[in-house]
Amino acid sequence: MYDCEVELRPLTLAFIGYDEGQTRRYFAEFAKVNSDQVSHFLDRDGRILFKDGTVVRRVHYDRNRLMGCQFDQVIIAVDWRGVYNWPEERFVLMREVYERTSRSCVPGQFLTIIYDLDSEVVHDE
Repeated sequence: MYDCEVELRPLTLAFIGYDEGQTRRYFAEFAKVNSDQVSHFLDRDGRILFKDGTVVRRVHYDRNRLMGCQFDQVIIAVDWRGVYNWPEERFVLMREVYERTSRSCVPGQFLTIIYDLDSEVVHDE
C-alpha cells in the first residue's frame, strides 16, 4: 500500500460489466455522462482520461491484458440482472481485478463504485 500522505497521484479505475458487449456500450455511456470532466475518450484502447489525471480502463475479457495493471477503484456496471446473475467467468475476472487494488490509497468502503445502468440519474439528459 502507498503512503497516501506522501505520494498523491491520479487514480486508476477499472470498469467492468456483465459481458464484453455490455461493458463496451456502458463504458461509452459513462464517458458521455461525464463528458464535462473527460479530456480524452479512447474507445479503441478502452481508456477514459479525465482532466484531473484520473484514468478509467475498460476491463477486457482477456485476462492477459490485466498484466501489470494496478487499480485504485473498481466501477461495476450493473443493469436489471444485478451482479449475482453474472456468468462465472466474469466473477473470476472481477477477482483478478480486485487483486490488483492492493496498492490503492482508497479506503475499502470506497473501493467499489456501482454504476447502475437502470438508474434515472445515469440516463437523465
